[in-house]
Amino acid sequence: MITSIKRHMGTHWCRHIEGRTWTPEAISGCILKAVRREIEMTFQGPPQQVVITVPASFGTEGRRATLLAARLAGFEPRTTRLFDEPAAALLQQWQTQRDAQNERDLRSGTG
Repeated sequence: MITSIKRHMGTHWCRHIEGRTWTPEAISGCILKAVRREIEMTFQGPPQQVVITVPASFGTEGRRATLLAARLAGFEPRTTRLFDEPAAALLQQWQTQRDAQNERDLRSGTG
């Protein structure tokens, strides 16, 4: 079993399993490929744009490795964007608050 693969992205870490060498990018690519299949089944087609969150501490190599994993999973490089996890969490919180405000406005007749 392999756990916590994200922390190895952009490093020279690898594991040899059943005669095959696995890099963090290859393992992450397999995970992202499974996510891609779910997206395609749910929405009856490939995604038009992809946003992948990465730790804010990721440097250039970690980001490059994540984009490689996305490419290995079949995501188009020109439509794949990386977003820092803290910024993504902040945007989600803002969206949730905005949605709650809009719901209150609609209920009070001011929206």
